[in-house]
Amino acid sequence: KSKYNKFNLPYRMNGTEQPSQERMKELKKFFAETGIKVKIGG
Repeated sequence: KSKYNKFNLPYRMNGTEQPSQERMKELKKFFAETGIKVKIGG
């Protein structure tokens, strides 16, 4: 969000909840099983 403010752009994801760590682990596993390299964060 701070990047949008820095460039004076509207942030369209307001009100959207961040996925839980558990959900991110599920998604990582799903994509990794299809052969997609996954890195969460950074």
